[in-house]
Amino acid sequence: MVNFADRLIALLPEVYAESDANGDLRAYLSVIGPTLDELKARIDHVPDLSSPGDCPPDFLCYLAALVGAEYDPTSSPAPQRQRIQEAIERYRRKGTTAGLAHEIRQLGWQGEIVETFRLVMRLNYRSKLNHQKLPGRRYNHGIYGITEPLENDEFTNTAIRHQPAGTIMWLGEENNTD
Repeated sequence: MVNFADRLIALLPEVYAESDANGDLRAYLSVIGPTLDELKARIDHVPDLSSPGDCPPDFLCYLAALVGAEYDPTSSPAPQRQRIQEAIERYRRKGTTAGLAHEIRQLGWQGEIVETFRLVMRLNYRSKLNHQKLPGRRYNHGIYGITEPLENDEFTNTAIRHQPAGTIMWLGEENNTD
């Protein structure tokens, strides 16, 4: 731990330390030093406030609000920390097909996510967007399909909420969209 009273004296030019014969300057800096020590200790713990595992229980409500997690003040801190950590992981995966698959698998889905650009044969020249077609009316850029979708609103809402940016989604074979 830094002792700011001694550090402040060391930072001053030597002429001030030499002219402080009766110790007034040292006494003044020793009053300010402990306050600066405490301030430095608190500043060192600021990164802990953004970590669900290290955050003091009093700040969990703020961290939960920051990441959009549900906070229950009557619950113990351990499940609160878990919910916040899950919300952070959900945001990291949001907008990816891996995140979409993870969320809908939790609903009991057993299908597959098919990214149509992986089905198109590579050509020897650079393609123009949406000019290479797959069989049917689906284009190869920005389209993915969910096979064997569940027939409930929660599944559809989850799929829409996690739809990767700039993509078009089709559910099963019967919904053939452009």
